[in-house]
Amino acid sequence: GFRRGLVAPVASPRPTHYGGFVQPRNGSSERRAQLPLRTDGRTGLGAYFLTPPRTLADAIADLPRVPAPTLDHIQQYDPEERLDLVARGALRDLQYNQLMRLHLPEDQQDLLFDHVVRPVREDDAEAFQFMPEGGTYMDVPKEYRRYKVDSGNFEDRYFRLPWDQPSRAIMAHIAKDGYWYIHPDKDQGRTLSVREAARIQSFPDHFRFAGHRTAMYRMIGNAVPPLLAYAVAGQIRDAIARGAGSWALDSFVKQQRDL
Repeated sequence: GFRRGLVAPVASPRPTHYGGFVQPRNGSSERRAQLPLRTDGRTGLGAYFLTPPRTLADAIADLPRVPAPTLDHIQQYDPEERLDLVARGALRDLQYNQLMRLHLPEDQQDLLFDHVVRPVREDDAEAFQFMPEGGTYMDVPKEYRRYKVDSGNFEDRYFRLPWDQPSRAIMAHIAKDGYWYIHPDKDQGRTLSVREAARIQSFPDHFRFAGHRTAMYRMIGNAVPPLLAYAVAGQIRDAIARGAGSWALDSFVKQQRDL
């Protein structure tokens, strides 16, 4: 994004939220659901003034309930009112979903795009019912399992996302297997939709994905999240602005003379 030696050093983006540590999942495994979240070492008063991280509920709780499969790429946007998630403290930042709804054309304000879901096997849907938020395949009773489970074998292949924590990052593997991303609502009994995966990675609702549903998942998993790119690009822009003084110009001129 810039030429070394012609700009000031690029600083790391300042923390916007206090990570602390993610609580271990509720399942029988002792492994954590995801890596612990930290700031850049800030503790005490420095971290105290940062807000807690956004949760999965902040990202997707307003999206309408849909069954598996759902194939309609254009739906009505009828936002869910999840008072249950507000009461338990999982839903606390309404600004995020409002940010995701910005920039939709006026004639699309009541529409929702690509909230499509892949089908789920009947036996897997039944197994999902035994998994709590943060749970894995280890929580499914043996008589309902269709895979052998031992250490390192299918222990983490199924994971029900918790509402009240940040989601695990969406990876391109979701295009082949969505069972690492089981929706936290048991009554929906499905994996994440394309739009939910996009919301988690900070793609706004006006952003459309081309191709088949599988290609859409892969695009999301392979992409740099827009808000992450925005934060990094902002730091590069600031470094270029700081380095636009005479010392940078003199350095550039000297380099050209040496060539």
